[in-house]
Amino acid sequence: MDSFSIRGLVWDLGNVAHIARHRVVISEVEGLCHGTPEVWVTYAHRLRLVGPTRNGRMLTAILEPLEDRLYRVVTARPASRKEGKHMKKERVRQLAKPTRIPKFKTREEEAEFWDTHDTADFEAEFTPVRALFAKNLSQGMTIRFDAKTLEQLRSQAAEQGMGPTTLARSWILERLKKQPRVKAKKTRS
Repeated sequence: MDSFSIRGLVWDLGNVAHIARHRVVISEVEGLCHGTPEVWVTYAHRLRLVGPTRNGRMLTAILEPLEDRLYRVVTARPASRKEGKHMKKERVRQLAKPTRIPKFKTREEEAEFWDTHDTADFEAEFTPVRALFAKNLSQGMTIRFDAKTLEQLRSQAAEQGMGPTTLARSWILERLKKQPRVKAKKTRS
């Protein structure tokens, strides 16, 4: 069985907002990765994960390989009954058939496809693999707010159907995306 070593997950405004539509947060995806997911390699070397989060919620996630063992989350959503049921069953490989998975023009198109199709229907096209996830798939930071500002953030997040951390993260990513990249100056030690 092939093995994959995942150093980290890449989050951006698009995938954070996308998984929020499914009421999934980053910590749940990372919990899935650190738990006991079943992992398959799929089309274009993407990984499909199905398994429980730390709280026992069953999720399905599709990860896109980037460089240097980094993966971008294409989508993460609650697992269908069929996906959950197949997770623990031994799969019987069907005869090779032409792929029924389309060629995607955009990440958004790919995410939409997997949000509306049950990955269990495509298992004959997947290959089980072993995946080893780094302990820290992303890094956190603490931002302090006064009570009034925090309440405003919570209120706006609730209006948009997401948590305040997700909203703050999306605002920061949006702002960083608009800013021109500045090279860090080298300092002497």
